[in-house]
Amino acid sequence: MAKRTSVKKSQKPRTSSNNFSPSSENEFIVWTFRDIDRDGKFAFDTSRKDFDFKNFIDKMLEYSKLRWRELHEHTHDENKSKHHYLSEDSLSESAIERIKKKHFEDRTDSIFSFALNNRVRIIGFRDGAEFQVVWYDANHEFAISNKKHT
Repeated sequence: MAKRTSVKKSQKPRTSSNNFSPSSENEFIVWTFRDIDRDGKFAFDTSRKDFDFKNFIDKMLEYSKLRWRELHEHTHDENKSKHHYLSEDSLSESAIERIKKKHFEDRTDSIFSFALNNRVRIIGFRDGAEFQVVWYDANHEFAISNKKHT
């Protein structure tokens, strides 16, 4: 198993810190695309052969009808939400590399993962009701999973 490194937080002022208030849990999910990473292993690039555009659009439209609190009702068989924050210690080496490359070190505590299906994830940052789409994870490799078949 490869040695893991951690993301070193920059000295810049924090732009996010699981930045949502309890009141944003009652707001509808708002998708933004201003921070998309178009390079690297997790490039959000619709021309990728493994980018399932139809699945992404269908899920985005479905989830847009939900309030954040309702999103957590979408669970796995273990009754855990399919959509959740990612802890810094769960990130893969490739994910840490992209975070550093994009200078997102000060935002690691607001990384959120949306499940599109059993393997495909959309990774970004939650800021209040906003979800800032950044990465497309076609094979569930952004974060290390301890579950079988993920």
